Amino acid sequence: MATGNLAARQQELLFQAAFLPGSRAVAAWQTWLSLSNIDTMDGTSSRLLPQLYRNLLAAGADDPLMGKIKGFYRYTWTKNQVWLQQAEIITAALSRAGVETVALGNLAIALLWQENLGCWPIKHLDILVRQEMVTLAAQVISRLGWRPRFRLAGTFGENGIGMVKKNEIRHIYWFGNTSGETVCLYRRPLPVLWSAANGDDFWSGALTTQVQQVTLRFPDPAGQLLLLLSPDGTSEHRSRFQRAASTMMVLTQTQHTIDWTRLLSMARRYHLALPLNDTLQYVQRLLHTPAPAVVMAEIQSLAAQPRERVIYLLRTQAIAWWHRWRRRGTR
Repeated sequence: MATGNLAARQQELLFQAAFLPGSRAVAAWQTWLSLSNIDTMDGTSSRLLPQLYRNLLAAGADDPLMGKIKGFYRYTWTKNQVWLQQAEIITAALSRAGVETVALGNLAIALLWQENLGCWPIKHLDILVRQEMVTLAAQVISRLGWRPRFRLAGTFGENGIGMVKKNEIRHIYWFGNTSGETVCLYRRPLPVLWSAANGDDFWSGALTTQVQQVTLRFPDPAGQLLLLLSPDGTSEHRSRFQRAASTMMVLTQTQHTIDWTRLLSMARRYHLALPLNDTLQYVQRLLHTPAPAVVMAEIQSLAAQPRERVIYLLRTQAIAWWHRWRRRGTR
């Protein structure tokens, strides 16, 4: 088996072991062990280890490696507790300054899984603010000890944080601390080419949860899926495996049901039917339970439209071109 095909097969087996029920998960895990080594697992696959432990434990798996996998789960649970404390501090400070926020990315997934906080690792904090509040939000975060890893365009003010030009294509700003942790401040939920009406429906559909004394807002499951599947405006390319793993963490949580009608409407509005269809097809092939059949049929029909394909291709190519231009400009 070619190296590329073997790697893909390993990821598929790990995906099945992490999400299939009962004996099917155990069988997938045993097959994965015959092809792979947990000590040489790639970083992308290792993100599934906490969820793998939870699923194999529920399936009654009796494997010598369960103790080692449990270590990944416990580490993720402990680290996520720290991240939630950071999110609480930052959100509270922004709220006192009059800045509304919505948690995005892995933080938003973690908020769906508060009863099993160790299932999915938070690697950094993703926080959405209103576009007109970016400068104030940046100042607040900077005063908390997070230093900007960028220079905002325009007039610079307190703490060296500048004003954002309205035509700025960038929609994410990075901050770091002395521990090497990162906060990503979003001025739009999607890159500028996708942000119809500034993404107001992501704000209007946001859910709330209580963490200690702070109320955190995060997208509803339909909104989360669209954000997880969309080009993120950074140079990082999310593979189908990464998108599918994130998608399943949203689909399998039990706190909030997904509004499939809303998902279809948003996919049509933001022209994201192609990655949605691709990811759900991947999940369907491996797990057989991604979405209701009528929903899958509508998504496939929308993704097959030539106009949908052209718009998605042009937008993704435009983002890729912008990143190449930026890299040349920083040499």
